[in-house]
Amino acid sequence: MNKKNLYSFIFFVCLSGLWIFPAILSVDGVLFHPKAEFTDILVSHWPNFHYIRGAWNTWGEFPLWNPMILSGAPLVADPLFGVWYPPNWAAFVLPIQFAINILFWLHLAWAGIGMYKWMRAEKVGWGGALIAGIAFSATPKLIGHIALGHLGLVSAVAWTPWLLMIVRRMTLALCLKEEGSLQLFSMGGAIAAILFLADPRWILPATSLALLYGLRIVMKTRVGKDLLSFRNLGLVLVSLGIFLGFVAGLFLPMVEFTSRSTRSNLSFEELTDLSLPVENMIGTLIPNYGAWPETITFLGILVIGLAWIAILGKKEGWLFWSSIAIGYLLFALGDQNPLIPFLYKLIPGLSFLRVPARFYYICCFSTAVLAGLGFHVLSKEPISLRQIKSVRLGMVGFSGLLLILSIGSWILLQEATSTRTFPWLHMILGAIFFIILGFLSLQKKFQGKSGIILWSIAIILDLFLMNRSLLEIRSEEGLFSDRVDLRESLQLGSRLERTFSPSYSIPQHIAGIENIQLADGVNPLQLRSYWEFMAEAVGFEKSGYSVTLPPFPEDDLNGSRYTSLDSKALGLLNVGTIISNYCIESPDLERISTVDGKFIYHNVEVRPRAWIEVDSEAKDSSWQDVVQMEWSPNSIHIEARGPGKLVLSELNFPGWEATINGDEVSILPYEGLLRSVELEEGPNLVDFEYRPWTVFLGLGISIFTLILFVIFRWRG
Repeated sequence: MNKKNLYSFIFFVCLSGLWIFPAILSVDGVLFHPKAEFTDILVSHWPNFHYIRGAWNTWGEFPLWNPMILSGAPLVADPLFGVWYPPNWAAFVLPIQFAINILFWLHLAWAGIGMYKWMRAEKVGWGGALIAGIAFSATPKLIGHIALGHLGLVSAVAWTPWLLMIVRRMTLALCLKEEGSLQLFSMGGAIAAILFLADPRWILPATSLALLYGLRIVMKTRVGKDLLSFRNLGLVLVSLGIFLGFVAGLFLPMVEFTSRSTRSNLSFEELTDLSLPVENMIGTLIPNYGAWPETITFLGILVIGLAWIAILGKKEGWLFWSSIAIGYLLFALGDQNPLIPFLYKLIPGLSFLRVPARFYYICCFSTAVLAGLGFHVLSKEPISLRQIKSVRLGMVGFSGLLLILSIGSWILLQEATSTRTFPWLHMILGAIFFIILGFLSLQKKFQGKSGIILWSIAIILDLFLMNRSLLEIRSEEGLFSDRVDLRESLQLGSRLERTFSPSYSIPQHIAGIENIQLADGVNPLQLRSYWEFMAEAVGFEKSGYSVTLPPFPEDDLNGSRYTSLDSKALGLLNVGTIISNYCIESPDLERISTVDGKFIYHNVEVRPRAWIEVDSEAKDSSWQDVVQMEWSPNSIHIEARGPGKLVLSELNFPGWEATINGDEVSILPYEGLLRSVELEEGPNLVDFEYRPWTVFLGLGISIFTLILFVIFRWRG
């Protein structure tokens, strides 16, 4: 590693620490958006890591099934958790929250380093490459998604420049028929696989960008028909095979899970519900402090200014990257773009992406590239007198636009509190810095390191003013000590029984600590059969899509929305305790107490986790308990006396197998949802084992692919 690469590495590690500095110092600090009540860290990542560690310590096994929310679901098939992404394994050995904060920190650094190295490979000076790295790794949208706890998405986006760098080398190898291509193409497949394992939702935006970029290189190289040779086709197939092999462990169970989930048939309106509002585009230049990360558009005043200089100076690549930014912006607008319905039908996998606004990440990336090119125009590239005049006029026009917008912002926000940093002041300062630095750089007053340092400091300050409003640190102690009195009064984790709340009264991270298995929960993937059953039991409509169960369409947990519950149906799910923020009307619910404003009920219709139906024609009254049951996530062992139907209050899902006295038997659905088997007369030993062929086959393929990858790298 040469000195410039070493310095850039140290620089981006330090810079990334600046954005989440409080969280790095705090071992248990949790990053939040100031306006957010929830974060995916506490809703998903922390509880899942905690559960896996607990299962390993208790049963000595890795849990393939997650019973903690929604009455159970396949854990390793969940594409949003990231259990297959190797860096996440740090949370298995380090304090969980500390590991998560470190992962955010290092991935921001990885994004900046990748952008720097790729821009250098594109023959951009190290100053321009550094500017591009700063602009991308510190883009407010990326920092904002850290605040929402989107660990997988942030990790996947951070790999984007690395994917483009390997695609560049692969494309040139195809065009020039370089030696060592087998090694190169296997690495390309591996990097794409890593990106997929971090967050499968990012694979389509990233690979589509990579394909367009590769096509640009081919057109620039002007290769003839020999590009489509058998050799090149074989190399592409190797790369594709490595990719498919590495992702098989996640892909196979994920397809099985999602095909049975509520995500499998979303309407176009539901798919584009979280589009980027077109009116938000004014926020590209006006810093809306504390903006919601999913729809944030601010890119940095100086970043956009430098991108504008690249366009005016007609720096090589300006047209391509401007077109990419505009094209993906049209995707981000979702249902506001009349072409989107056609594209959703045309492009495979696009319907899996429920948040079109995330395509705006490509706009952030493209603008960062243009900013690096713009700095190159100012500092390195000789340009004609005509271009100099055009750049000067463009800088004056851009600064004038900022001043006009600042006046408008001042008029709109003059009633704001005095403690708020006004956007108009931010824009005025940005305009001043841009015009001064731009003109001095154009006149070559800044030479070498001095210009790079001044521009870098100005861009960092510009982005810092916005990024500081997107993150706040909340102590783990305060978040995890929530509902202490309620938890102590219930002691729910002491028995194998589920709890249900129509108002999310027991957050999932609290349930994880107390070992409380919930029948409700928050997860974008929900089994459709379970969702339909709960619609009848709770009383919500069987229409629309929600990441919560039961749905909270108005984001109001305190509203008395579900006040009449079917206690018998919930009893079949082993729901013995119901906790609500409001009073519930049901004759079969006995109010136990009220703690911290929460109403606590006992369900008199609760069934045990396993029971025997003696008379199937009168199942509401003719049932008996089993003799004994041993429970673990992947296996359940039951002693029961027949005859009758043994019903297990666990969701029926492919991969679960049953044996009675050692003989394999078929698992029959009960109420279309639970598992059951028929028992013969006398004592019976019943074993339920979770052995999903999709997981084991996928894992075997991934291991085999890893062996091939090592061979290709060694012999390449």
